[in-house]
Amino acid sequence: FEEAAMVEPLAVGIYSVKRAQAEPGHTALVLGSGPIGLVTIQALIARGITEVIATDIYDYRLRKAQDMGAKYVFNGQNPDLRKAVREVTGGKGVDLVFETAGSVPTTQQTVDFSNQGARIVLIGLPSQSHFDFPIIETIAKELDILGIFRYANVYKGCVDLLNAGKVNLKPLITHRFSLENTQQALEFAHEHKAESIKAVINL
Repeated sequence: FEEAAMVEPLAVGIYSVKRAQAEPGHTALVLGSGPIGLVTIQALIARGITEVIATDIYDYRLRKAQDMGAKYVFNGQNPDLRKAVREVTGGKGVDLVFETAGSVPTTQQTVDFSNQGARIVLIGLPSQSHFDFPIIETIAKELDILGIFRYANVYKGCVDLLNAGKVNLKPLITHRFSLENTQQALEFAHEHKAESIKAVINL
């Protein structure tokens, strides 16, 4: 039942990867290794993508990303992040960029990491509705930008993947609370992002 509760966030990752038309042979970068970033990594791997790069500002979450299948992990605060991504992609950049952090700076950086003709998938919701974006480079690289608003028509497929063992959602669950401690669970999840992923409430 705990893993079944993780199907909802998994649906976001599966839908995002489906919208991106990810195929084996693509390289992918996931910006943000929170719950949605981690399920996006799982979705990419289930789709046959082996070259997955993940970033986050918390080392705990980067370790989780690696445990869940990311081939390379980098701290998002690294000033040489663009250079590091270029190095592991043979100087080209990635074919797919998934912004899951909901951060203005990472949204602006998506173009930097992109290969020519790449697809940028915006999943996270930034704190600002309007901000500077590198439009000229977006045009020059012929990038496709896709918006994601939750998911549609993928729930059954997510359950099938879980039942077939094609995705591993157990590592998402880092803390457990009883129903009586729901308030504590909500406060913990909000205040301890650096050392937790998903807290579940057992009924």
